Amino acid sequence: MTTTNDKLPEFEGQQPAYATVKINGNATGFSEGLKLDPVAFHLGQVVDFVVRAEVRGIDHPLDKDDVMFRRADLRITDMAFVDKEVSDRALQQQAKRVEDLKAAIDGQLRLDEEAEAEAREQLDETGTPEEIAEASRARFQKP
Repeated sequence: MTTTNDKLPEFEGQQPAYATVKINGNATGFSEGLKLDPVAFHLGQVVDFVVRAEVRGIDHPLDKDDVMFRRADLRITDMAFVDKEVSDRALQQQAKRVEDLKAAIDGQLRLDEEAEAEAREQLDETGTPEEIAEASRARFQKP
């Protein structure tokens, strides 16, 4: 689902539908630290970091569905190991935030659908659901 997000600035008179990031860089300070205090990473190992990045560019490409989005090109400037408990808490908070946003959007869509259904009912010459049911029963009763 793609929705227009008015939190994003317009680009050439158009509103980007969503935002993404592209992350580059390797935090030379972190790499320097590994030279002095090496860590042996292993295939499949999960490691937790905190990252600081600088926005180096912004572009507005089209996705596969020809929907324009805003993409920030980030370059990692600093990086450090962080305790798993700290990263787990931050990741859980972000997952909850996304879940809440999705629920709010789904709820708004349901409200919009209900409003559209009510508008159709108001245009329906037959009347209320009760009147529709009565008219249906009357059509199928034998004289």
